[in-house]
Amino acid sequence: MRGFLSVDTALMHLAVAVNVPKQIVIEAPTLNKTNEPYRRPYLRVQNPAVSGRNLDYYRYDGRGIQGTTGELFVAWNR
Repeated sequence: MRGFLSVDTALMHLAVAVNVPKQIVIEAPTLNKTNEPYRRPYLRVQNPAVSGRNLDYYRYDGRGIQGTTGELFVAWNR
């Protein structure tokens, strides 16, 4: 394999582990310095939905879990 296209997932890291020479990584909310392809140059495709706000979706806001018991139950069982 000469190249690999993905978002920041375990498959991206697997491609690094098997020495795929070129990677194209589509920016996702979780892509940040701590989980970029390890010691491997890659091309980052900007995602307008994320727009450089990586991890903003995952920051703890200090409030409790939001949603009613019913909403949480439905989300949990999807």
